[in-house]
Amino acid sequence: ALNGRSTKSFLAEGAFDSCLHALEAGDYVIIQFGHNDNKDDENRHTDPWSTFQGNLAFMAEEVLSKGAIPLFLTPICRRRFVDGALVQTHGEYPQAMLSLCQARGYSVLDMTRRTFLLLQQLGPEGSKALFLHLLLGQHPNYPDGAADDTHLNEKGAQTISSMIVDLISSTYPNTPFLK
Repeated sequence: ALNGRSTKSFLAEGAFDSCLHALEAGDYVIIQFGHNDNKDDENRHTDPWSTFQGNLAFMAEEVLSKGAIPLFLTPICRRRFVDGALVQTHGEYPQAMLSLCQARGYSVLDMTRRTFLLLQQLGPEGSKALFLHLLLGQHPNYPDGAADDTHLNEKGAQTISSMIVDLISSTYPNTPFLK
C-alpha cells in the first residue's frame, strides 16, 4: 500500500509489479482503490467505468494468474458532513468496482456503504474520534494540530480493520488467513 495512489499511479510507478513479484499461490490480495482515482491530475485520474474498471480487472487477473486470490474493498467514506448530513465523496467509483466484481465473479466487500452507515450513526461530532483530528500541541507529529477527514487515527484504523475482519469472516467463513 502507498498513500495518495490511484489504480493508474500504482500501476505506472511499478508498485503493483513489486506486489506481484512477492505473491505466492494461495496468498490473498486485498485491493482497495477509489480515493484518488477521481483526482483531477493526469497522473492519477481514471474514469470510473473505463480505465478504473480496466485497471482493477488487470490487477485481479494478474493476481489470479499467480494462483493468489483477490479481494476487493470499496473505499471507506470520508468524514464530510453538510448541514449535519453525511455526504458520499467518491462519486461512481464504488459502484463501478461493485459492478465489475459482480460481472466477473470477484469477491468484494462494500466498505463505502458500511463506513457510511457507521459515520452516519456516529454523527458529525462523534465521527471525529475516528479521524485525524488533533488540537494544537496535542501530538508531537502535528504540533499545529490537524483536521483531516480522510485519514484515520489509530482508533479509527482499529475500528475499520475490525469491521473488515468481521465482514470477511462472516461473508467468506472459510478464508484460511483469518483462522
